[in-house]
Amino acid sequence: MARATKAEIAARIEEIVPLLLGGLRLREVRALLGRKTTWGAQISEAQLKRYVAAAHQQIAGCAAIDRPREIAVARLRYERALVRAAAAGDVRGCIAANRGLCALFGLNAPSSLEGGETDVAAARRQLEAEIAEVLAAAEADAS
Repeated sequence: MARATKAEIAARIEEIVPLLLGGLRLREVRALLGRKTTWGAQISEAQLKRYVAAAHQQIAGCAAIDRPREIAVARLRYERALVRAAAAGDVRGCIAANRGLCALFGLNAPSSLEGGETDVAAARRQLEAEIAEVLAAAEADAS
């Protein structure tokens, strides 16, 4: 059997990825590729293991998230949906898109916090202590 080109190897790995995502094990991949492809029965066990390892690397690469890019894409989608809804006169669509934008940037975080009531007295004591520290530091600097 002739050596596979880089394009053929990439195509073979692309065929293996969905099988691994489906939970198939190596011997199941081997059996399926032997039945469904022209190349599956011809490759060695070692070569199949290399293809599977490359497919696992490809899957792992998909787990990496480019956060700034993903946030930008989500923002643009929400803004586009907002414009489309406004152009169509869809008030509910506008509200939904605006809520999505607010949630994306955490603008609605104070209203969506869970945990119940705020202890006002404890918050006041903490704030008074912080003010006292600032005043003491300012007096020390002035002296």
